Amino acid sequence: MPGPAMSDHCPCHRIGTRWGKQRGRQVWQALSSVWTQSWTQGHRFEHNGIQDYGQGDCMTNKMRCAWSVVALGICAALQAQVISIYVDGDRRDGRFPPQLQNGRTLMFLRDTFDALNCAVQWYSADQRIKAWIAETEIELWIGKTEARVNGQTMMLDQAPIIDKATGSTLVPLRFIGEAVGAGIKYSARGNRVDIDRMQIPYWTETAPFKVGDTVEMLEQTRDRWIKAKVLRVFEVKVGLDRYNIEYTEDGPNGRVMRPTMSRSHIRKPRR
Repeated sequence: MPGPAMSDHCPCHRIGTRWGKQRGRQVWQALSSVWTQSWTQGHRFEHNGIQDYGQGDCMTNKMRCAWSVVALGICAALQAQVISIYVDGDRRDGRFPPQLQNGRTLMFLRDTFDALNCAVQWYSADQRIKAWIAETEIELWIGKTEARVNGQTMMLDQAPIIDKATGSTLVPLRFIGEAVGAGIKYSARGNRVDIDRMQIPYWTETAPFKVGDTVEMLEQTRDRWIKAKVLRVFEVKVGLDRYNIEYTEDGPNGRVMRPTMSRSHIRKPRR
């Protein structure tokens, strides 16, 4: 008789992230193999395809029971280690699982800023992370507990890290969420973090710009803001507004560009 198949009823399968599922599946398959071996040792199989199941000896039955308990225990332990992320009530599984460090939730760099609709840039020279959403600008450094929000220095309880196992960059979720105005709630009972984007000021604001206004557009790769003119406004009730804008590229023969940009890349002009 084959070992127990892994299905939606298996605790390993319910582990929330892709990483957790892979680890859980490997454990389950290994234990399933041992379970199968213990079963065949206690049963007789006919070569003509007719199976004659015996009772098996007492020790074999005990082995099956013991391995079942071990499997459930390991799967439950794996599940308890995984932190579930919910954005506006909807579960979001990222590329890498979040981690707890010194009581703080660290989340994969790209997953964090994508969840908050922020533009983000990584600078390998000084291991610096820079993110933008409208008028809010955040800077962090790997291994440093010092950060900046709109130029103001702030201290972190937990510095960003690079996970040695995956090579992924993990950043403090609560700090970043609160820096942009999102609600962050952690529930220890279910190892669950809820991100409430409705609290972000830009999420529910009435479009602050109208046709003809001068704004600044983020040129992300060059870490600068350039002047632009609003041509059209795409306002939404919930979420970031979008703007069709016009600007001229640098140089004497610069082209006139008319992209449509998210509010995360548009801000009020600064003098």
